[in-house]
Amino acid sequence: MPGGRGKINEYNQSLTPEQRVARAKALSAAGNAAQAAKRRQIKDIKTIAKIVNNAPAGADLKAALKRLGIENENLTNAAGIVLAVYQAALNGDMKAVEKWESYIGQADRSKGSAAPFVQIVCDLPRPTYNIPPDTIVVEAEEVKDSG
Repeated sequence: MPGGRGKINEYNQSLTPEQRVARAKALSAAGNAAQAAKRRQIKDIKTIAKIVNNAPAGADLKAALKRLGIENENLTNAAGIVLAVYQAALNGDMKAVEKWESYIGQADRSKGSAAPFVQIVCDLPRPTYNIPPDTIVVEAEEVKDSG
């Protein structure tokens, strides 16, 4: 391989301190410009995705959504995505089933960082006694030690 680590070290040592600082600034500026361009590209992609998501649905999709009773202001590409996930879930795609459950709020909450879903139902009547509580005596049996 021409050059190599030794040649790079020789080149770096041949530079004056001012040249090293200028080279470091130039490389840093180039890296910052590339990073900023990448951030702008990602922002543009997200912006485009949001625009497409909220754009009105095409004619075929509008017809399918109207058959389901979805009204005019909701006839967007986002509604089409929901419909596609629903159809995939009906066809047995388990990832689509999980996504659909998250859409409608029935996702398994024990997965991930959320606390497990627990519903406590206390519909048993409390016992009532016709005698004062201090007169209730409970007798216990003596338990033999088995060890």
